Amino acid sequence: MDENFLVSGEGRLVVVDPATDQVTSVLPLTGMKGCSAMEYVAAAKTLMVVCGGSFADLDQGAASGVVVVDVAATPPAVKTTLPASAVTGGQPLNFSAIVAISSSAVLVGAIGRYADPATNVEGAPDTLLQLDPSTGTVTKLMDAGAFELGRGAGSSVVAMIPEGSKTKPRVQVFTVTGTGSITKSGDLDPNPAHGLPPREIAWY
Repeated sequence: MDENFLVSGEGRLVVVDPATDQVTSVLPLTGMKGCSAMEYVAAAKTLMVVCGGSFADLDQGAASGVVVVDVAATPPAVKTTLPASAVTGGQPLNFSAIVAISSSAVLVGAIGRYADPATNVEGAPDTLLQLDPSTGTVTKLMDAGAFELGRGAGSSVVAMIPEGSKTKPRVQVFTVTGTGSITKSGDLDPNPAHGLPPREIAWY
């Protein structure tokens, strides 16, 4: 992707041997663009890669999705690709955020958009989703304002997702059960008096 986000090529996963500093293989993420965030699931030896598509494309969601990579294979190989059409109905995914609780419980976000009355474009919320890549099952966990949900973190017991609301920036907290169920359990309010812009809280 160029510095102006106007030109974007197909995503690739590059494997580097840290002992020699040499590239050992390059894996094309066929049909996907804007692939920025990755999470490794050690128990399953899989890598989850999220792609947000290209801002320059008329249909950004067409090149957006989640790619599951088998890193136990030599060289690593794509196990499955779940396009945004199957996860969000076509709304592009947040290219900077993916939280892998396990190989069957992955949190991804759909990027919202601002309304534009001049062109009759309706607004859309950010949406946090729980995805099971093995079955393609998707469960909506919450909505937020456009461009408010950011890069989260999680474990086998808890997940935390920053929400950069202009009126109440906070961290949404979700409880993870042994069965893989993820439910909202509260939020952490960092007190807006700290002076940080809400957008910074959400995306970084």
